[in-house]
Amino acid sequence: MQIKHLKKNIHLLYFLLLSITAHSQNQYNVLREEAVHYMNLNDANQAIQSLTKIVQLYKKSPESILDIFLWRAKLHVSTSNFQQAQEDINTYLLYDSSCTEAYLNKVLLIDNLNTKMDIIQLALYKLPNDYELLLQQCILKIGIVSNYWEMQSNNGVEFNMNTAYKEIPTAKNGCNELLQLANNTNEVTQLYKKICKIPDIKSF
Repeated sequence: MQIKHLKKNIHLLYFLLLSITAHSQNQYNVLREEAVHYMNLNDANQAIQSLTKIVQLYKKSPESILDIFLWRAKLHVSTSNFQQAQEDINTYLLYDSSCTEAYLNKVLLIDNLNTKMDIIQLALYKLPNDYELLLQQCILKIGIVSNYWEMQSNNGVEFNMNTAYKEIPTAKNGCNELLQLANNTNEVTQLYKKICKIPDIKSF
C-alpha cells in the first residue's frame, strides 16, 4: 500500500511539474511575440518591458533564455541605456563564452581602445579562428593610429613623434593582417584600400 501511495504521489508531482512548465512556456511564447510586435513598431521601451518579464519568469534559469539577454541588450543600446546593455551582455557571456555577436556588441559599448583590444583577444582565445573577430582586431589595431591623429587634430595638440613611433607598428601589423583577410572577400579588400592608405601610416 505504501508503495502504491508513493507512486501515486510521484505521478501527481510529475503532473504538477509538467503543468508549471507548460504554463511558463506559454507565458514565454506570449511575451516573446509581444516583444517582437513592439520591435516591429519601433517601440523599444515596450519591447524591453516584455523581455524583462521573460527574464523575471526565468530568473532561476537564465541560461535557458540567453537570446533574450542579447535582444534586450540591443534594445538598451537603441535607448542609450548603455550600462544596462553591458549588464545583459555580461550575463550572456557568463553562460556562453563562445558567442561572437556578444563579444562584438560588448566592444561597441566601450570607449577605451586598449580595453576593446583586451576583449577581442579574450574572444579570440575562446574562438581563435573566428573571421569576424579577426577582422575586428585588425580594425582596432589600425584605429590606434587613426584615433591618435584625430585626437591630435581635434584637441590642437602638437604632433608627438615618440608616440607616433609606438603606435605605427601596431597599425601596420593590423593592416598586414587585414590584407591577409582581404583575400577572402571583396568587401574586406575594399576596407583595406580605404583604411590602410592613411598617409601617416605609409610615411613610417
